[in-house]
Amino acid sequence: MATVKNLTEIDGRIKNVSFYTMEGSDKIILRSKGGASKYRIKNHPNFAKVRLNNQEWKGCTTLSKNIFNTLSSLFVLADYPVIGTLNGLCKMIQTKDTEGEHGARGIYLSQHKEMLAGFSPNKKRIFEQIISIALNYSIKREEMSAELTIPAINTSYQLVNDRNLSHIQFIVSLGLISDVCIQENETSYVTSNQLLTGTRVVQQSPWFSTAEEIDAQQFELALGDSFINQLTDNQSLVLGIGLQFGKENVSHQIEVVKHSGSARLLQVV
Repeated sequence: MATVKNLTEIDGRIKNVSFYTMEGSDKIILRSKGGASKYRIKNHPNFAKVRLNNQEWKGCTTLSKNIFNTLSSLFVLADYPVIGTLNGLCKMIQTKDTEGEHGARGIYLSQHKEMLAGFSPNKKRIFEQIISIALNYSIKREEMSAELTIPAINTSYQLVNDRNLSHIQFIVSLGLISDVCIQENETSYVTSNQLLTGTRVVQQSPWFSTAEEIDAQQFELALGDSFINQLTDNQSLVLGIGLQFGKENVSHQIEVVKHSGSARLLQVV
């Protein structure tokens, strides 16, 4: 349906014609619906390359979904649609596979860990701009464990609390991500170790008052001894941290304030 805002401005669609405006122009743009049909893209020889690209994109979205789900406790703090950025990042990792054929290139995070390390799900609420502290952390891959220390925080000058919220909480997550590829005798992308992928451990700090100095905090995370013997070179361990603000409700309990948090992926090994 199209809507007429005035005699010279139309916004919407009439049959197969769309009306819209573009930033930097005061004109109404018209575009008719068109393009190749799904059947033609799926079957015609002219779209062979498109089909290969579509096949590879399925692998990219599989890995990005695995990353998002495994570290969901951190990505829930995102302030933009982060899954699209993760898809693009996974595509960049896929292009690093120079041995695989087009249409079957793997997404080997395990070979390009540095491309995910440091990833932020935030564009407005940047972790380091909210809290200016030097974290100390390490992952012990052979033990599938990690340690992270948050130093003491003087909230008067090391914490940016623009909304003057009363409490803050930290979240630390250690997760395992498997590579995604087309395995031998297979025709579609699969996660290299589906049973291990998504394995994670999450710890949360108590709620701290933003009006008082916060003591140093130590986190020790371990995925469990039962997984150690199953770890292969196709898996990556990812350590990340997040923070969120809270306030007291009418029952004097602390509840999370939506759209107040931030996160950072710290290390991938």
